[in-house]
Amino acid sequence: MLADRLRAKGYRIVSFLVPKERSGIISFTSDRYPSERIRQLLREEGVIVLVRAGAVRVSPHFYNDEEDIGTLLDLLP
Repeated sequence: MLADRLRAKGYRIVSFLVPKERSGIISFTSDRYPSERIRQLLREEGVIVLVRAGAVRVSPHFYNDEEDIGTLLDLLP
């Protein structure tokens, strides 16, 4: 869900999406917004992500649900 909706919003996924190499962690970049700015915007709204190797890194856990992911996506510029 996260990867699909990020792509639909114009973000580029830099994580492996091949089933054998895929994990729950998704990293993405934007051609329009610096990753650090995206991190700051999300942090101001209480959403914690990291910037690693120039990409925004989202690490959902078992206690995050679709509503949490939807909130993150809705807050992205």
